[in-house]
Amino acid sequence: MSLFQNCTQILMEDKFNLGRSECLINQGSPNSVSEFAQNCKNLQSDQCMDIIQFSCNGTVSNYISSNGCKSNSLFTFNFKQNRYIYRLKLTVEMIINSNQQITPTSSFLNINDNLLPYDNKDFQQFCSGGSPFYSNTFNQVIQNINQDYLNISFSALPNYSKSYNTYLKGLFLAVEYCPDNCSSCSSSGCLQCKPGYYLNNQLCVQCNLSCQTQESINQQEQQQLQVLSVQAQQTQQQIQSTLMHTHAKLIQNSVNTENNFQARFYQKYMMQKSTLQRKKTFVKLKVQGDVKQFVKKQNVEEEGGDYDQEEVTIENIQKSELAPAKQFETNTQEKPKIKTKISEEQ
Repeated sequence: MSLFQNCTQILMEDKFNLGRSECLINQGSPNSVSEFAQNCKNLQSDQCMDIIQFSCNGTVSNYISSNGCKSNSLFTFNFKQNRYIYRLKLTVEMIINSNQQITPTSSFLNINDNLLPYDNKDFQQFCSGGSPFYSNTFNQVIQNINQDYLNISFSALPNYSKSYNTYLKGLFLAVEYCPDNCSSCSSSGCLQCKPGYYLNNQLCVQCNLSCQTQESINQQEQQQLQVLSVQAQQTQQQIQSTLMHTHAKLIQNSVNTENNFQARFYQKYMMQKSTLQRKKTFVKLKVQGDVKQFVKKQNVEEEGGDYDQEEVTIENIQKSELAPAKQFETNTQEKPKIKTKISEEQ
């Protein structure tokens, strides 16, 4: 069998844990279809699963390809395991038949829905002497897979404007698993265990009865936390509703207070206006009374009599409770009392 690389050497170079690692595919130039079919039993392609030979630098080699294998032909690899995968090492080397250098326009590789590009920006000339073959390579370690399956797909030039004859020169895939019964891990050990196991020094240990009871208690506590979370949300909604109602009530009270203030202000204004009007009326009556009494006094004195003045006072006005001006004039027009001296002799 023609290997693409030495598996153990590659794993040691990339510091994989050899006790938890294995090579899933290690295929170089195949000697026969049955060879790579056995070695790459999880690899599939509708157009490319055959062998084609061509010469490069004077050497004839076999490549996984066919007459219908093009640069947009899809290769897929699906793998399911009962152990979680921590990381993987993947090497893919693709060759296209082209008369010029090609620059990919998009990622060519998909690993569990993660898109990845080639290592090189452009395809490089594969054979010397003006050979119409160009190659590109993906050779990387992908960390933190933390899944128990692999769905890998790739094509030489997906979404490219032209199509070229394509050849798969080599394919290498190795994985490092998490420790047993672990559902999430790092290079130092397990981070999370499967149900029925608990974490102890970064290893997963199977639960005994008390552990399972504790696990059940944890589940009940989780359910209680969910109930409390729902109740907290409901309480928050009630508080918000109460705050909105209180706010609206405060606004209404503010409007009512403003209206009451305006009413009291208007009432006070009218009272002050009435008082001012009464004062004006009093001054007017006072002036009118003084003038009329002065005229009467002059008339009496010219006739030789005495004038008994009836003074217009505030007390008089208040006694009449600020009677109308007409009534006041009637009162002030009464004839004054005149005392005439008649001599005894007359």
